[in-house]
Amino acid sequence: HDHPVILVEEGAMRWMGLRTCPEQNLDLLVRDSQAHSIMTALLATSCFELIDQNIAYRLNGSHTKQVPCLRDINHKTDTFSCVNLWTEAVYMLRVEGSEPVAVMDINAWNVNLVEERFSTIPETACITFTARTEKGTRIVPEVLSSARGVPIFVPSIPRICDAVLDQLRYRTTHAENFQGKVGNRPSYHLSNMIRYLYLERLSQRELLLPLLAERNRAEMERRINKFKRKPTLAMIKKRWGIKSI
Repeated sequence: HDHPVILVEEGAMRWMGLRTCPEQNLDLLVRDSQAHSIMTALLATSCFELIDQNIAYRLNGSHTKQVPCLRDINHKTDTFSCVNLWTEAVYMLRVEGSEPVAVMDINAWNVNLVEERFSTIPETACITFTARTEKGTRIVPEVLSSARGVPIFVPSIPRICDAVLDQLRYRTTHAENFQGKVGNRPSYHLSNMIRYLYLERLSQRELLLPLLAERNRAEMERRINKFKRKPTLAMIKKRWGIKSI
């Protein structure tokens, strides 16, 4: 289909330094014009079946029902069991505008920050792909997807932030479709971005905000300003027991 493999959602965010878990979901960004043909080709292999999207896992985002979920009938426990095809319209991100960043595999066994320009502080510098590799941290499986001649990409951090902010705006504009729903997937992703990239720190904030679309800068800054980092808890051993500080 001459289509790039671009990860989104939790699988992509593990390459962005976020401690997320895709829970055996392989989420892919696909062109609107090719989504149906790609789905049809996968079903034609007889290796997949079309099932309902797991709305609970998507934090009750009802619009994610539009995302085809193809279950691998023969999946093993250590592989992705479902392929989710996010169209450009649903994810609010165009393939050609995603500023794709190359990664080594569809599966990041350990969280790492491949976009190393966001390592302006020690907390993010220590989790870059380079830093983790130098420490001997295992990042990917022994057999790489890219070794089969299939390049793997994730959107750049600014572009995925823009996409999630646009999704959040859609949710606000169409609030009637989300009444009584628990959870907010776009807000959850944004909170993780702020938390794990330490965007409340001046150098990180000043790096990201100018790279966002102008329509999204004010909202992202508002969310960063609102964010309150929980104090780190350390356990110290006393003769009479353990004390939390």
